[in-house]
Amino acid sequence: MKNKKFLLFALAAALLAGAVALYSCNGESTPHNEGLKAGLEMCACVASFEAPNPDEFESQEDFQAAFYEYAGKLQGCLGVIAKYEKYVTANMDGYDETSDEPLLSVFDFKDEGFKEGFAEGVASCSDTFTALFALMGQGQ
Repeated sequence: MKNKKFLLFALAAALLAGAVALYSCNGESTPHNEGLKAGLEMCACVASFEAPNPDEFESQEDFQAAFYEYAGKLQGCLGVIAKYEKYVTANMDGYDETSDEPLLSVFDFKDEGFKEGFAEGVASCSDTFTALFALMGQGQ
C-alpha cells in the first residue's frame, strides 16, 4: 500500500518538475538537448495517467487488474523514445534493479550527451518507474 501511495506522489512530482525543466530547456539541437527533450516527453506521458487508488476497489483482484493496466500504459511511455532511435533503444530485458539508475538500465544509449540529457529529463519520474518495476516484480 505504501508503494502505491508513493507512486501517486511521484507522479505529482513528475508533473511539477517536468514543467520547470521544459520551461528552462532551450531550442538548440544537440544530443544533450535531444536527450533532455526525450526524457521530459517520457515523463509527460507518465504524468498523463492516473494510478489506481486501492481504496476505490472492492477486491484485491480488481485493484490488481487496474494496476496492471496502468503499468502497461506506463510501459507504453517508453515508446516515446522511438523517434530518438539514432541515440537510444529500449531493452526491457536489461532492467537491473540494483543499478544506480534502474530506469536507465532498460535503455541502450549510443551517445553520452544524449544519455546525460535523458537522465536529467527523466529525473522527475524515474522514481515512479523504479517503484512500478519493483511492484511488478513482486506480483510475478
